[in-house]
Amino acid sequence: MSEWSETEPATPDIQDMIDELKPELERLSGTSFDHLHAVSYRMKHGSDAHTYLIKAHAPPNEFIHISLSLHGSHREVAPPQTGKTEDDPLEPY
Repeated sequence: MSEWSETEPATPDIQDMIDELKPELERLSGTSFDHLHAVSYRMKHGSDAHTYLIKAHAPPNEFIHISLSLHGSHREVAPPQTGKTEDDPLEPY
């Protein structure tokens, strides 16, 4: 079993994932976001899945944490944790 990576700055690929997930994240959280800007992420490679923890900035002053698992072409998204701050660490949930 692999361990979580250190927290890294978000890449354009991570932002692309957030852009694609935005409607689902809004539905799961019951909140509408004008824009979500990926800030940082952690990743864990498993034998059958890649799991991401992503911190996103939801202007003007909210941050959310997102948990995303990719199993081949299938993805699972947990309801995002809202009300986070810029300083809250990315922890599995």
